Amino acid sequence: MKVRGLHILKKLLIGLLYTVLGTVVGVLGLYIYILQSGPKLQIWHKVHLEQEFTAAMSDEVETLEDYLALEERLFQEMEDKVYSQTSGGRVFALNRYQHGSLSDPTGYEPNYNRTFEWKSPAAKAGLLLLHGLSDSPYSMVGLGRVLHAKGMQVLGLRLPGHGTVPAALVHAQWQDLAAATRIGMRHLRKTLGPDKPIYILGYSTGAALAVNYSLDALGDKELPRAKALVLISPAIGVSPAATFAKWQSRLSWVLGMEKVAWTDLLPEYDPYKYGSFAVNAGDLIHQLTLAIGKKLDALTTKGGTGDFPRTLAISSSVDATVSMGAVVDQFLARVGNEGNEFVLFDIDRLRELQPILAKDPQPEIQAILGTKELAFTLTIVTNKNPETREVVTQVRVPGSQSLSVTDVHESWPLGVHSLAHVSLPFSPADPLYGATQSSPGALHLGDLDARGEKGVLSIPAGGILRLRYNPFFRYTKQRILTFLGQ
Repeated sequence: MKVRGLHILKKLLIGLLYTVLGTVVGVLGLYIYILQSGPKLQIWHKVHLEQEFTAAMSDEVETLEDYLALEERLFQEMEDKVYSQTSGGRVFALNRYQHGSLSDPTGYEPNYNRTFEWKSPAAKAGLLLLHGLSDSPYSMVGLGRVLHAKGMQVLGLRLPGHGTVPAALVHAQWQDLAAATRIGMRHLRKTLGPDKPIYILGYSTGAALAVNYSLDALGDKELPRAKALVLISPAIGVSPAATFAKWQSRLSWVLGMEKVAWTDLLPEYDPYKYGSFAVNAGDLIHQLTLAIGKKLDALTTKGGTGDFPRTLAISSSVDATVSMGAVVDQFLARVGNEGNEFVLFDIDRLRELQPILAKDPQPEIQAILGTKELAFTLTIVTNKNPETREVVTQVRVPGSQSLSVTDVHESWPLGVHSLAHVSLPFSPADPLYGATQSSPGALHLGDLDARGEKGVLSIPAGGILRLRYNPFFRYTKQRILTFLGQ
């Protein structure tokens, strides 16, 4: 009887296993079918640019001059392989890969998809700007100008895989971006001399690269150290879905299905940011965050993070791209240095908005406030009270459990309920992403006005509704200047 029972149990388990496998295969097949039936791949999704920098080139591309020479060849290669194939015929107003289009970045001078450097006579400091994933140096121009005006030599580095075609991120690795960061820092140290400070201002993935570089510099005397870091929307922790990006990328190679290598295939209407997103890009940032975690583990075990640069992190409390809580749990709470600050923008807590909130970050904010001992100064920018859009700062310093409240003479604009991951570096006056169009006929993506039936446009509604500028840019700018002693 006992043997019969075990036999039945074995058959049930085998049946269950087949059911689970069948379900997985079915879901995977449906997912692949949906991807394969999506938009057609364009030349900018398939072309391979051979002149892109990789970490393997570090022995031959050592200086910024070497890097810029390679970048020049890269952009010429893109002209030959992409733009030459899209010339002639009808010119579409919103296609960055067609000359004459409003979205064509080569029609603007300078083209901020490329590395730029602003020198300053008798510069008193250096600043390395590191942009985000699928982004370009353009995202750092606004804050870069602020600090250049204060007498800093500013280097806006184009990271490998960026500023060209989305296909470049199918192959890029985080080590390529890290190697380019080292070139930028060495250049600033060489041109400024040994005594002037260097700061790194990183946005999103650029912020993670700043942290990764600074951890490496603690153990490598050949790497110039940054005096301080400013991290905007830092990608210290990402969505758990990024864990599976590597396997989807490998699946596309095994099956020979190019579309499986993409999370999104969208129109390329933005001159400075890819619309399409490669699966490998998600794996890139996931692997970078894992590398940072391992380095922190190794250094904190030895008690070696006390010399880490002072850091100012600035985030939105709601962020669809990165984890706000990870900035605290996986970074600020783990480094052993002093003088760190975290500025957190809450949502608009006007009473009338509360019934339609789908996500309230209050539990996450309270979790941070509930920490018995904060190792950093926390500033929360939030409503003065639920009856007004006016905001105040609530500040808690290390060693204190209380919050000090200060008016900042800023208010939530009508129609804006929160900041967004992509909005923090941009001024409302930004000509492309700002609140209003700078001049008639100019390309303006900051306040897209597209009304009609849902499902008609190929641009997702989320892309249209997502805030592209920071209504509190003036406050953000001042916090950065104060933190850097400017």
